[in-house]
Amino acid sequence: RSTEENMVPLQGNESQIAEGIVKGFFEALNENNIGKCKETIHFPHFRVLKTGELVVFEDADKLMEWFYGKTNSDDWHHSTLDKIETTIITSVKLHTLMHLTRYREDDTIIGHYQALYIITYDDDRWAVKGGSSDG
Repeated sequence: RSTEENMVPLQGNESQIAEGIVKGFFEALNENNIGKCKETIHFPHFRVLKTGELVVFEDADKLMEWFYGKTNSDDWHHSTLDKIETTIITSVKLHTLMHLTRYREDDTIIGHYQALYIITYDDDRWAVKGGSSDG
């Protein structure tokens, strides 16, 4: 749909909307919950990898398969959201910068990372359209 068709009035709570979506996505990853993932992500979904490579996922199964394939090698168990900051770009697009930590099951730290998520209002809902990170 065109941007004009998607325009929604700013509600003043966009930061809370973005935080709820990001927290929901982290819960979906930590729980390996594909259903919850679908609620927080728009598909097709894209990621810009730390190498600059663009990867596009057509559905939640492909996204989760990619994520677990990349994190299983370091024994990833869960991630925490340490800091989140959202900027309103337009009434249908938010940029959310976050700092996160990845952990093993014994709570030893794998690493600290930064990510930028682009959250859009499409199909009558807010969700993550794409992202970029250093991890």
